[in-house]
Amino acid sequence: MSQRNPPRSSRLAALRTLVLGAALLVASGATAQVGGQAPAGAESSGTPSIFAGSMVSLRQQVGAPSFMKDALPDYNPNVSTALLLAPRVRLGDRFSLSAMITITRELTNSDWTTDDGETTLSDTFLTLGAALWNNPKLGLGLSASAQLRLPTSKPSLQNSMIGAALFGLTASWSKGFAPLGWQQSLSIALIGRVGPFAHRYATGSFDSPWLEGCAELPSGCGQFSNDGARNPVWRAQGIGAVTWGPAPKLSLSLQGGVFYDKLGEIPTATSRSGFEVPRSGTDPDARGIVFTALYLNYSVAPAVSVALGTETAHLQLQPDSTYRQPFFNQFTTVLLAVRLFPDALVAGLRSGS
Repeated sequence: MSQRNPPRSSRLAALRTLVLGAALLVASGATAQVGGQAPAGAESSGTPSIFAGSMVSLRQQVGAPSFMKDALPDYNPNVSTALLLAPRVRLGDRFSLSAMITITRELTNSDWTTDDGETTLSDTFLTLGAALWNNPKLGLGLSASAQLRLPTSKPSLQNSMIGAALFGLTASWSKGFAPLGWQQSLSIALIGRVGPFAHRYATGSFDSPWLEGCAELPSGCGQFSNDGARNPVWRAQGIGAVTWGPAPKLSLSLQGGVFYDKLGEIPTATSRSGFEVPRSGTDPDARGIVFTALYLNYSVAPAVSVALGTETAHLQLQPDSTYRQPFFNQFTTVLLAVRLFPDALVAGLRSGS
């Protein structure tokens, strides 16, 4: 990896939160997932294709502070274009295999990439899903998932991530109703997940050690190469989503997630002067992350939908130890997405031929 430019600490913290927290808080039909599933409003076309539920999304996203020059001491707009690829394959009646990766190009001056105009990848998610129980009459369902996360993003590689695995259960309820003849739908999903993260080192690392000549020391360069940001060793997730369809082609989805990270142990740290400094007793061994998202989705056709939404992620504490607002803060993103469902597109072409 080439030498990187030192990023501003607040921007790097935001980036790590978005990536390590599965920066995409997404839903598919009546279920919500983190990574490896289509975003909110991405409903299955109902076709018998084994690829039903697959999606390609092109989204334009803007950081909320971009609209307010006086919101922060330094005006730092963020505008980017992202291509999300979320294929899904049905493996029989009960199992499915899905994947997700996002390719992003920031159109403004990036704070963390090596070169201007650089296109970056997210981590890669592979998810095996299994339907455990389903009652169509009541609209209830229960499923399990096993998700593998591969470190294909720069932040994960920088933090020496080897991989992660999350195992969980999803409970869902979905029902249609028509008060006064007005057809509507309501869906609720609850997800719980837990699993380990594996890193080569307990902290994130620099591309090169800050102490020159450390290779000649008996202890080597390891203690001079970490950036102090502790990597997680376990993560627990709690996620909820409510989707209301006021009309057959229109839906509104509100989602929220709380992630709890258990951090790796670092008994001591080495200062730039070479002295060993005990880790602060007030430094907690865990971190909390909160995600919220709101999407308005319109189905143009069975194969195409358009979504307008906002996503917010925040760390447990701000630098001054006060809590950030969970629904709107400096890391809030406003987005417009066009979503394509390949199985419905192929079905439409076949029926028209």
